[in-house]
Amino acid sequence: MKRSRMLVLALFAAFWSMTPAAGQEKKEDRKPLYLVNSFYPREPGLQWVYRVFSGKGGQMREERGKVIITAEKTEDLPFKDLGEGGKEVIKSDKDKNQIWVRCTRFKVSDDRGEKTQYEDVGILEEGVYRFRSADKEMVPPLRFFSFDLKNNKTWKVSSRSEEKKVEGTFSADGAMVKVPAGVFENTIHIFAKDFPVGDQKMDVEYWFADKVGMVKQRVKLGDTEMILELEKGPAK
Repeated sequence: MKRSRMLVLALFAAFWSMTPAAGQEKKEDRKPLYLVNSFYPREPGLQWVYRVFSGKGGQMREERGKVIITAEKTEDLPFKDLGEGGKEVIKSDKDKNQIWVRCTRFKVSDDRGEKTQYEDVGILEEGVYRFRSADKEMVPPLRFFSFDLKNNKTWKVSSRSEEKKVEGTFSADGAMVKVPAGVFENTIHIFAKDFPVGDQKMDVEYWFADKVGMVKQRVKLGDTEMILELEKGPAK
C-alpha cells in the first residue's frame, strides 16, 4: 500500500510538475494582485480530502490511502515571462510597474504524511495560474482555469519548467458530477488530452464546483489512470 500511495502522488505531480530576478522592486513598493473566484477557494486554512482510485486498462480500484490538499499560506511571487533569447523577465503592467501576484501555497499529501509536495497558485483577471509545481517554477505561469469560458472555451498554454517545455490545449464545458461528498449539478469541467510528459502523453481533466473548488480529478499517463473524488471539503 505504501507503494500505491507514492504512485498516486507521483501521478498527481506529473501534471502539476526562487531565485529573485535582477532589478526587482523593493518589497515595500510592491502592490501584489490578489483576486478571488468562488470556483477556486484558496483562503489559508481550507482543506480538501479525496478518495483515490487507480488502475490500468479501465480496471479501477480504490486505494486505502487518501489525498489531502491544504491551503497553507500566501506568498507574493513575480509574474515572469520568457523574453529575448529565452531570458526570464518580470512582466510589467501598462504603467510599467512589475506585476507581482499574491499566491496561495497548497500542500498535497497522503493521509499518513509519507509523501508531500507543494504548489503555488495565483488568480489573475484571465484565470487561475500555477506559478510553482513541486517547488519548480513555471515560466510563464500556467493558466489551467480560464474565466472567459463564455467567449472562449479553449485556450493554449506554453510554459517552461527546469528547461522543459510544457505545452498543450485546454478545453472546458459544464457537467454534473457525483462524488462521495455529494452531487454537484453545475461544475466547470476542464480537460486536456495528449499533454506531453517526457516521452509519454497524458490526459488530464478536473471538475470545479462553486464555493467548493475541485471535486474530481482524473489523470491518465500511458495506460495508468488515477482519479481523485472529493470526500470532504470546505463548508459551502
